[in-house]
Amino acid sequence: MKNGGDAGKISVGDIFKHITKNSQKHKDRATQLRAIIKKYKAEIADGKSQSLNSPEVSKSKKKKPSQPKTNPNIKKILDKNGKPLSKERQEQLQQLIFTLKKSFGIDIYFQKDKNGQVRGYGIVDHAGKIAFDGSKVMKLSELIDFVPKQERKPSPLDVYRDMFNVEIGNDGRKDYMRIRMKDGSTYQKPITLRQAAWYNGVKQDDKKDVALTIAATMFPEEILMAYLARQPIHDFKSRIQSATAVKNRDGRYALRITMKDGMPIPMIPMDSQDESDYRRLSPDDRQNYLLNLAVHYLTREDARAIIQRIRQTTKDQTGVRVLSYPQVFTQQTANIFALNFAKVLSCFNVNTERGENREWEVCNHSRYEDIDTKQSSTHLSI
Repeated sequence: MKNGGDAGKISVGDIFKHITKNSQKHKDRATQLRAIIKKYKAEIADGKSQSLNSPEVSKSKKKKPSQPKTNPNIKKILDKNGKPLSKERQEQLQQLIFTLKKSFGIDIYFQKDKNGQVRGYGIVDHAGKIAFDGSKVMKLSELIDFVPKQERKPSPLDVYRDMFNVEIGNDGRKDYMRIRMKDGSTYQKPITLRQAAWYNGVKQDDKKDVALTIAATMFPEEILMAYLARQPIHDFKSRIQSATAVKNRDGRYALRITMKDGMPIPMIPMDSQDESDYRRLSPDDRQNYLLNLAVHYLTREDARAIIQRIRQTTKDQTGVRVLSYPQVFTQQTANIFALNFAKVLSCFNVNTERGENREWEVCNHSRYEDIDTKQSSTHLSI
């Protein structure tokens, strides 16, 4: 429309092309806008931003100071409980809108339904000449929330957060826990009613920590194997002289490993899947497969020995025998086991956000000291 008349028509396709042709520019600017909005929301929440009740006087001092116009749609916004925003929250939101307009040339327009209720908002960035669906920058619920978010304090459990995500659910028959490692591998095991009740019985903010604690007791071997695969205690590959598959009288295969330093390694029975994979390989491919399998098995022995020491340490601290069945762990035992396990993982100085530099803080020594694998002369100290 132009001057009250029909200036022409634009197809929806052309509009879509206009919106998406600079999609990367949109994404980058949306990220910038989100950072700007978060910064000024925080300042307003902390009372650091100039109040609307103290408007600036014009530099010429010829005009009287004037209050910024209040957006009437703010009163039609409902909070998460379905109630109108408090007077304080309305003033904070109006202050944010005023600041964005004055300092950055950013306008916020609220979108209402047929009943006049605000359901969303849009952003017009005059500086960047871009319009946004507000939800692509920041959800409306977050935009109107001026309650300062308390930062979570560092926790020993953070070492697990760097390694895997955890999920607790129900498949219709039983409760289960599933962890997805950062390398993409996934593991799932059933959990007991006691474990599910513990998880469901805590506050929402505490659920993640409880889930991580339970996961540490349920999947210690899987977690530790992932660590040792990235940062092994021993360089087994360079120490192995040979790896041979030996067929037993019962028809099953075992792995015979010979070390260059002559260290004796007991025969290791091959898992059924590994045995099947070995049989399918051509003779030319079998040797390399057995070498990698030997490294895997020796690493697993390291992991199991370390976990056994963690169980023993947990038993010494709790006075309760720590069985190999984590489903029967009490909350106290699970918490202590998970913390002991986290301490050991931190000692390995694995390249993670929180684990890499925590060995000196937690353990005060190198990752190669005090590790007992029953395959060397060193020992593990927790």
